[in-house]
Amino acid sequence: MLIVVNEIENEIDTARRKLAGMPRETNLAIIRASNRAIQQAKTAGSKKVRGTYNIQKSNLDSRINIIKSNGSSAMARFIAKGRPLKDINFKNTYRKKGIFVQVKKGQGGVINGAFYAVVNSGVGIFTRKTRKRFPIEMKYGPSVAQMFGNPDVIEEVTDVGSKAFEIRLHHEVERILER
Repeated sequence: MLIVVNEIENEIDTARRKLAGMPRETNLAIIRASNRAIQQAKTAGSKKVRGTYNIQKSNLDSRINIIKSNGSSAMARFIAKGRPLKDINFKNTYRKKGIFVQVKKGQGGVINGAFYAVVNSGVGIFTRKTRKRFPIEMKYGPSVAQMFGNPDVIEEVTDVGSKAFEIRLHHEVERILER
């Protein structure tokens, strides 16, 4: 999934006009502003996801990579990727009928006949596929990429990112002009 913020083109044109005759400084200001904006967008997206889903910050942030802009590429981005998360990573409680799992806040339900087990891949929530002892099946929730694909999260990330870029670019241009 790729989110492109097009509202920032006017800010870049304004910065280029203010720093006319200084192309190196213009690019430096854009790079610095985009790096700060992508960090703030990632933080806002992480907070929005944790406000919607019952997931710990450590489980979420470890699966998000930030690629900062540099001299060769002025595009900064963060990538949320990975496999679906085990249900054990979300809020879960043992009940008589099984295990109550709440992936999204305010929702959730009991997985009938579910149990905790330790296997090669670690601790997880399992159910039996048949009435026999084996085979068993691990239960999974959404991946971090799916959580960031929520329309509310996308809107929050683009809003915060574009506002942060606008503010930081203005600050960087003023800082360069003061020197």
